Amino acid sequence: MHKKDLRITAGTTLLVVSDLHIPYQSTAAINKAITIGKKANCQGVIILGDLVDFHKVSKYRHDADAYDLKEELKQARYWLRVLRNQFSNMWFVPGNHEDRLASYIADNAPSLGVLEELALDKLLRLEEYQCRYVPGGYIHCGDMTFLHGHEVRISGMDPARKLFGKMKKSAICGHLHRPDSYFTRDGAGNLLQCHVLGHLGKSSPAYMPRNDWQHGCAVVTVPKSGKSKVQTYIL
Repeated sequence: MHKKDLRITAGTTLLVVSDLHIPYQSTAAINKAITIGKKANCQGVIILGDLVDFHKVSKYRHDADAYDLKEELKQARYWLRVLRNQFSNMWFVPGNHEDRLASYIADNAPSLGVLEELALDKLLRLEEYQCRYVPGGYIHCGDMTFLHGHEVRISGMDPARKLFGKMKKSAICGHLHRPDSYFTRDGAGNLLQCHVLGHLGKSSPAYMPRNDWQHGCAVVTVPKSGKSKVQTYIL
């Protein structure tokens, strides 16, 4: 698969969300994020991966009563439609949970990997929702880079600072479900900032009922100058 980054033209305000884990989403948290984005007059929404949980094709033990793949995709398409109806533009960077589908096909039915109909963007009908898909790449707007987070393998304490250590520039990711921010300046005095967002999934899923996760999102304003302003929210 050819991996290519995508650049969004500066001069825009964006709602940034991550880790909905549909069909195990928090409907209340998603609606709060949408409300924040509408109040901020966001022109678009960026989804930073793990939109779909893909529970039944994971390597972990499957819950007997878990939704099947067809239902997961159906509910994900519903929420894509909701987001597209609220915002003029939409972009999607896949996360490690989206990777589960390709891994399952590669491990169990590699001959099916050549079928375009089984590609994630086709299954989610992203073209129908006018959602720009960035498989394996990053999104850039002004001085800010957007990614899921699993690509750079950060974890533990101070993840935003670790994100800066990996990226060496301003960036935003999800993946860890725990909001965190880090600020510094370069030798010319320019502000550099990295943020890890909270998630929009269930607060206490069965596989991890006790956790230190928080719901969250961000509004990123990128003026024509390209110097991003970021407001993070804990929901």
